[in-house]
Amino acid sequence: RASVPTECVITPRAHAATGVKRFDFLRQQAQVKAHSRRLCRQVSDGLSRTGPNVLLVHAVAGKDMTWAKTLFPVWSHFDKTVLLVNDTIQAKAANRSIAEKFDCIVSLCADIAKDFEDEIGIPTVFWPGHSDVLRTYSVQEYRPIDLLLIGRRDLDPHMVLHKHFNRADSDRLFVDFVTRTQTPGTPEEEFRLLMNTHARSQAAFCYEASNVARFKGRPPLMGRWVHAWAAGCTIFGTRPTGLGVAERIDWHEAILELPTDATDAIQYVESVLSDAECMASRRRRNVYQALARHDTRYRIRDLLDHLGMEHPQSLRFGLEKLEQACASLEEPIEISRPKEVRSVRYRHQIRPKSRPVSTNPQQAPFHR
Repeated sequence: RASVPTECVITPRAHAATGVKRFDFLRQQAQVKAHSRRLCRQVSDGLSRTGPNVLLVHAVAGKDMTWAKTLFPVWSHFDKTVLLVNDTIQAKAANRSIAEKFDCIVSLCADIAKDFEDEIGIPTVFWPGHSDVLRTYSVQEYRPIDLLLIGRRDLDPHMVLHKHFNRADSDRLFVDFVTRTQTPGTPEEEFRLLMNTHARSQAAFCYEASNVARFKGRPPLMGRWVHAWAAGCTIFGTRPTGLGVAERIDWHEAILELPTDATDAIQYVESVLSDAECMASRRRRNVYQALARHDTRYRIRDLLDHLGMEHPQSLRFGLEKLEQACASLEEPIEISRPKEVRSVRYRHQIRPKSRPVSTNPQQAPFHR
């Protein structure tokens, strides 16, 4: 929204009609038609009179593609139409008659994008994981959390690492974090809490998703890696190997892959965390690369270029700010991984004196 004027149109969740009485089914259909008319009115009212206007349909599931039919009455009012498909939708199972209506299909997984292009015949754009790096990056040194784990994990090494680093006599703090709490919040508040926690962490775990069935052994680069890089975390884990990923994560020590042996993994993590100088260099390098490659503004720019459309002034301004932010960070020096793993128990490195830190999720953690 900061880059392109945006009108958000939300479609309601349609309940299954199986096993209900015919009267209930007809009432549900009437509600769907009524909401369809409201969507078309909202779209018409939100269109720019001077243009251009682009329709972006974000399809999390197949039903979301079906909802696109409700906008057919105002379809011709758009200069371009784009379908953004999640990894949950496979090309062979997609509604072809609807997909063919779009000018372009976008996917975070290049393999899925290629499947759609081969199956449907519509040009596709690869949108690997991205985030609002410009507004959330952090190179601050105050990081009381040593290790951070969010969401999906590789259970075999995770259980061993979790038990080791959370022993009563351990000097380390290993946090298994969730953004959803008992206090309801908006997605914006949850995202700020997520990035606040990353910005106070030395390192984060990120594991590739080849074992997730929908990726069919082709794990993409997802947002969790970008969140960690933008916040200045060292990443431990496994590299995603999907199409088009390798060249987007090819900087030095973008991901530190863990040894398969649990004991070696523990010692390796300890040795990396104990090298304060290398941690600081890696922090700045990861932030620099996130700013230079993985901000959402680059993805919007690439899409507009693909569609042959000009960049809005707000997008150009954001791209200039990204360039300035990169220039403000010194070119990170090359560092090497520890040459040997020593079987000793490390103490914390000396950290700067602690300062009061707000736990208010509304307060940004960005201390540059």
